[in-house]
Amino acid sequence: MPIFRNVSIGTRIGGSIITMLIVLISIVVWTLLHVMSGLIDQAEHEALDNQYKAILNAINNEAYRATTLATFVAAMPISIQGMAAGGNRDALYNAFEPSFKALAASKIGGGLEQFQFHKPPATSFLRIHAKDKFGDDLSSFRATVVEANAQHKVITGLEFGVAGLGIRAVVPVVGNNHLGTIEFGASFGQPFLDRMKSTYGIDLSLFVLKNREPTPFASTIGGVAISPRADLLATFRGKTHTSKASVAGIPRAILVAPVTDYSGNPFAALEVIMDASAHEAHFRKALNTAVAVGALALAVGFGVSVLIHRMAVKPVVEMTSTMQQMASGDFSVTIPSTQGTNEVSSMARAMTVFRDNGLKVEGLQRQNAEQRKKNEEEQRAAMLRLADDLEGKVKTLITQVLDSTGQIVISAEAMGHRMDSGTSRSLEAVSAAQGASDKIAEVAQSSASVVLGMHDVTTGVQRAADAASKAEADA
Repeated sequence: MPIFRNVSIGTRIGGSIITMLIVLISIVVWTLLHVMSGLIDQAEHEALDNQYKAILNAINNEAYRATTLATFVAAMPISIQGMAAGGNRDALYNAFEPSFKALAASKIGGGLEQFQFHKPPATSFLRIHAKDKFGDDLSSFRATVVEANAQHKVITGLEFGVAGLGIRAVVPVVGNNHLGTIEFGASFGQPFLDRMKSTYGIDLSLFVLKNREPTPFASTIGGVAISPRADLLATFRGKTHTSKASVAGIPRAILVAPVTDYSGNPFAALEVIMDASAHEAHFRKALNTAVAVGALALAVGFGVSVLIHRMAVKPVVEMTSTMQQMASGDFSVTIPSTQGTNEVSSMARAMTVFRDNGLKVEGLQRQNAEQRKKNEEEQRAAMLRLADDLEGKVKTLITQVLDSTGQIVISAEAMGHRMDSGTSRSLEAVSAAQGASDKIAEVAQSSASVVLGMHDVTTGVQRAADAASKAEADA
């Protein structure tokens, strides 16, 4: 790619390793945290579901206890006799009130608040827990009593009554015929939620519908809904939802689930609220561990990249620098990394051969240059000697001619002086001598020109030799 053309190999390799590690570590850390978060969510959901089932089991246990007590009392002769004919309210009260009071106060009977007898179809005959309140018609809101008397069967479950919401067991009393029903009931409200919190270490909130709105009925955490209104409303349609929230600075996992009445219809929403601090701590620990491992992996990756740079990239960089020096004509360099059997060593040995050949060529070129210089100097010296010898010979010849000419002139002048009479023959001799002298002067002048010409030739030869030397140096 063009963007990497000016990036060194070391930077490319190191950057690639670090980038690959960052991407790989990010993927691994994200995957681990995602899996860890999923496991924590699953664990919280399972824990909440188990707590919810434990609450339902506690409700069933209360119903079973109430059913057992009601069944036991319904089979007692005193109950049958007390309910027969017009009934004997005082006899029943005196027979059961001390025992019920003791049972309700005991640990095994904790939560029992109601014990009463009904006449068909749904009239309160005797409340052991409230002797003076009797004779009221319950048919408008106590469907369990109506059904048990009408169908002559045991009815158990949650239902609202005069005393509020309770876990009830209604059992028929049968003598020669159906005489009525006996009911035991435990409160399903604040006392029950408090016992569940004490037993399981969780918080609970119970909501019922009033005017189609979820309304707090009992709570161990302040009576304010933590779950969204939509989740609470969906619970009354049998839906279950889980969520997370922070309550008073503490992370909480919340399950909101339906509570069904005796007929199996949802009539209340139960929030099961669990402290999620331990799970959050585990997640933070996992996060910190993942970050630490990632940082360690990056550090190791950086160390590996540095090691790779030293072991692989640095020799290549040194080789590149050496090749650039040889390309510039410097064959005096030392080739690194020639020892070994790896690719870099093989390249180094090949470069050594190239360097040695370059040194040989450089030596031959130097020898040739020195030989050419020597030949040129010898040639220049020979030509200068030749020119000097020729110039000397010409000068000698000219000197001889000039000397001979001077002697002739002197002789001619002497002959002229000896002739007293100045005959015409003498004048002719003088004239001839003068002509000879002029000829000799011309010869001398020509000889001088020759000497000057030879000097110019010598100078030209010197210049040509100098020009040849300069051209050789430039080459």
